[in-house]
Amino acid sequence: MKQVKTKYLSYIEETPKHYNELRDLAKIATSKAITNAKAHNLSVTFVKDGWIVREDPKGNQIKVSKIEKLPRKIQPGVKFQLS
Repeated sequence: MKQVKTKYLSYIEETPKHYNELRDLAKIATSKAITNAKAHNLSVTFVKDGWIVREDPKGNQIKVSKIEKLPRKIQPGVKFQLS
């Protein structure tokens, strides 16, 4: 009997029971990206308290821009298209 692959990304993204797995993968990828950026003496940009913040390799945080409209909260499973 042929096995069906169920660990490809779109399956994980579209299957509610895998939302936690996708969240965990995103955390791991983000952590690795930040570590890699710091290892290469690069700044990291993120959102904190309604601000876009850039953190330089020494750990100094600079507020770049205030976010006027915070993103909407979206329920898991809702599909939308980026344009």
